[in-house]
Formats: sequence, structure tokens, C-alpha cells
Amino acid sequence: MVIEGRRREDFAWIDFRETAAGRMAFVQGTRLQVWWLTRLARQFDGEPAAVAEHLGLPLAQIKAALNYAQAFPGEIETSIRDYEETTLDDLRRQLPNLEVFEAAKEVRRKVRK
Repeated sequence: MVIEGRRREDFAWIDFRETAAGRMAFVQGTRLQVWWLTRLARQFDGEPAAVAEHLGLPLAQIKAALNYAQAFPGEIETSIRDYEETTLDDLRRQLPNLEVFEAAKEVRRKVRK
């Protein structure tokens, strides 16, 4: 808690919450985890303004998340790797009632464009 308190002081817009995967850094006032925003930013070529526009969030919040990720890359990269390595079978073991829904091919094509 002391470490988290220091990190809150050093990084505006960052808060910590308990998740199924342990304590995680979030952007205050949102349900967005820092690791997730960092991963999304990579899809936008690291452009915070593009991420902010895409999510409809203030640029300051996105920059805060990316600043935190830059300061604690090991923490963030571990979360990203865990997410990317999770399989559908892993999710089924964790969530026995999991139902998988797939969008029609026409819808998937529209989303990709």
C-alpha cells in the first residue's frame, strides 16, 4: 500500500484496484487498465492523441497511463503477455459457464475496415 501510495503521488490519473489477476494499475475514473491502454496504443503506432480520440477520453489520461507504463515496463509487459497467452481453453477452465459468440463474417469484415 505504501508503494501504491507513492505511485499515486508520482503519477497523476493512476489508481490501483484488486482484480482476479491481483492488484492492477487503472486510469482513474475509468475501468481501463494501464496495460490494456498500452497495448491499444501500440495498435495506434504509439500515438496518445489517436488513442484518446478513439476512446473519447482526455489526452492527459492516456499520457498518464503511458507514462506509468514507461516507468514500470516489467509490470505492464507481464500483464500484456499473460493476456496474449490466454487461450479459450484457459478461459473455459476459469469460467465453466462461458459461452462463445461469433459475429457473422459480414460484420467482422466491416469492423476490420
